[in-house]
Amino acid sequence: MVFRQSLKLAGCGAALGALAAGGLARLIAHNMGPINVFDWGGYAGGVLVVIAAALVASWVPARRAVRIDPAITLRCD
Repeated sequence: MVFRQSLKLAGCGAALGALAAGGLARLIAHNMGPINVFDWGGYAGGVLVVIAAALVASWVPARRAVRIDPAITLRCD
């Protein structure tokens, strides 16, 4: 459940970031000269890196939490 929620947040953040980057690329395109600012491979690579980092960052704590016995945790509280 936590893993799914973090993946959903990462996907929304990556999508909004890609849209913002595309919008800002239009604003600075005239200053870049002959460089193509609409490199879709670069945008896709950035999105994949962000989602992969979010997956690793949420998978490690979720895996540790699964190993803990709930009865022991409740007894300690």
